[in-house]
Amino acid sequence: MKQFNVLKKYQCDYNDKLSYYVKYGMTGVKWKHYIEFIRILDSAVEQQNKLIIEYDNRLKNFFSDWRRANSNFKGWECLEYKMLLRDLKRKTELEEINIDEFSKLKFFKNRGVKL
Repeated sequence: MKQFNVLKKYQCDYNDKLSYYVKYGMTGVKWKHYIEFIRILDSAVEQQNKLIIEYDNRLKNFFSDWRRANSNFKGWECLEYKMLLRDLKRKTELEEINIDEFSKLKFFKNRGVKL
């Protein structure tokens, strides 16, 4: 972008010089050199503009891909969280079953029932 701005400024400066020389006179050779230089400068500005557009498109594509990947990642995080909750629920249920079994055994033991 900086290079593009430098080229545009350079182009404006040379257009100003050209209009000065046109107003106050210049030689044919100098005129030819100025025209050729302005043509080259226009081409360089156009190339820089194309590069800026290309990089802008690349950047947009990158952010689009990044957003898509980030949403996939969030989807995986959500699934992982659900699996963690499911595992925690299973562990809690197993613990409750063990506590119930222990309580049942203790109850029958206190009653004098042999199992």
